Amino acid sequence: MIRKAQPEQAGEIHDVVVSTISEIYPKYYTTEVVEFFIGYHSPERIREDISAGKVYIAEENGRIAGTGTVNGDNIERVYVRPEYRGKGIGSALMNYMEGEILKDHEAVVVESSLPAGEFYRKRKYVQVKHMDYPVENGKILCYEVMRKTREP
Repeated sequence: MIRKAQPEQAGEIHDVVVSTISEIYPKYYTTEVVEFFIGYHSPERIREDISAGKVYIAEENGRIAGTGTVNGDNIERVYVRPEYRGKGIGSALMNYMEGEILKDHEAVVVESSLPAGEFYRKRKYVQVKHMDYPVENGKILCYEVMRKTREP
C-alpha cells in the first residue's frame, strides 16, 4: 500500500533512509559523501516534507518498506529498506509518484545518485546534466539530473 506519510512516521522514514544509505552508498562514495547524504536527509527535513504533504510511504506487513518525496515536478529521497529490495516496492513508489506529478507537469525530474542510475534508466529517464557537489575534505559528490517526459 502506498500513501502519504504521517508526522509520527518521521523517525521510521529516517531509519529507512539511513539504513539504505549506510548499506549501499559506501560501495560508490567516500565516507564524506555518505555522511553528507545522511546529514542532508535529516529528521527535521523529513518532518518538514511530511508536514507539507510531500512524503509517500510503501508499507509491507505494517512496516515502512520504502519512501519517496514529491517536490513540484521532482521526485526526491527514494529509498527502499535493504531487505525489501528487488520486490517491486521502489517501482511501485515511482509509478505512484510519477502519476501524481504527471497530472500537472509534462515531465518528471530526479537527481540520481550513482547507485540509483540504472534503476532510473530502466524507467526511461534520460540524463540531462552531470553534477559535482563539493563536500568535506575536498571530496566530491557526483550525481546525475535525469528527466522522463510524459508518454504521448
